[in-house]
Amino acid sequence: MPLNFEIPSVKELNLGGIDLSIDYRKSENECNLFTRGDEFNMGIKQGKLSIHYKVKGKNKKAETISEVTRYEIPADDEFRNYRFIYDPVKGKSELFVNNVAIWSHESEPESVLMWNEDETLMVGKNLKGDGTEKVFVDNVLVKATQQIKELPVTLLNFEAKAENNFVMVSWYTASESEIDSFIVERSPDAKEFAEVGRLKATGAPGVLTAYAIVDKAPNQGLAYYRLVPSNKPLKSLTISMIGYKYRGNGGDLKVTDVVSPEETKK
Repeated sequence: MPLNFEIPSVKELNLGGIDLSIDYRKSENECNLFTRGDEFNMGIKQGKLSIHYKVKGKNKKAETISEVTRYEIPADDEFRNYRFIYDPVKGKSELFVNNVAIWSHESEPESVLMWNEDETLMVGKNLKGDGTEKVFVDNVLVKATQQIKELPVTLLNFEAKAENNFVMVSWYTASESEIDSFIVERSPDAKEFAEVGRLKATGAPGVLTAYAIVDKAPNQGLAYYRLVPSNKPLKSLTISMIGYKYRGNGGDLKVTDVVSPEETKK
């Protein structure tokens, strides 16, 4: 009977990358070592190690990688370790034999594996062995790799501009996901911040959205503004900070310089 060992779909299989490892002793010239639906297969074709998978980049463009490597599986009784690693952060995939890389491919960084997340991962699909009672598969390992940490917002621009007796703080987002509001905070030393104001988030994934808040009582001298998006689980993430200097001249405020927190320490 074929091996057909099933690993149920769990969270660790759907994090965008994968690390698969198996000890195998050649028993067939054509076989499947790891399979998940039609989107992924690591196996042997024409006696050589082969790989087939799909990834999707940040631009949503799909790429299919399908290759029969030059590595020919030795026809002997020795167990060898065959391993596939896909790192979604780097977009890099590698095949190893006994911890030696024999093949690699680089896709766009931050590309994730494309497969049906409800599918089980099959080990030895239709793998029958050589018809004897010899063991030909051992030490199957399935691990998650590092995963992409997606920010809830893509920020295009964030700036402060002096306008008469106030400062206009504006920003643009290219995409937002589960953001409730944006909070603008101000600090004289980039350490202790106070809220200037907040706006309800109105953006959406893939939509360009503009925002602006007026600071009616800006600090004299050096100050910093930062933007804090708040999301539904009531957690906040600071994603940007700008520093500036301005002076008052008959009530007119002017931005005279733009600095970073590191510059203030010099």
